[in-house]
Amino acid sequence: MPRDTEKKSYITVAVNKDSDLMRQLIEDERRKGIPKSHLIINYADEYVRLFIQGNTAPPVTQNVTKGPLLNQENEAMITSDISDDDLADAYGD
Repeated sequence: MPRDTEKKSYITVAVNKDSDLMRQLIEDERRKGIPKSHLIINYADEYVRLFIQGNTAPPVTQNVTKGPLLNQENEAMITSDISDDDLADAYGD
C-alpha cells in the first residue's frame, strides 16, 4: 500500500537496544502480535492523551525545552528532549 503523505507524517524512530522501552516493545510485540513501529505510536498517543488531560506529568529531565502546550490551531504540540528511558519510566516500566 502506498504511503498517504497527504494525511500522515512518516517519522523514523531510533530506540536504544538496551533500554526499558525496547524491552517493553519486544514483549508487547511478542504478546500482542503488533509490530514495534505501531506500538511506539500507540504508546506516544496514549502518553499525549493522558498528559493533555492532566493525568500524568512529563518526566523530569535536565534538558526539557519549555514551550507552549498548544499551538495557534489548538492542536497538541509537546516539545521536549524526553529520552526513551524517561518515556518508559512514565509508563511505570
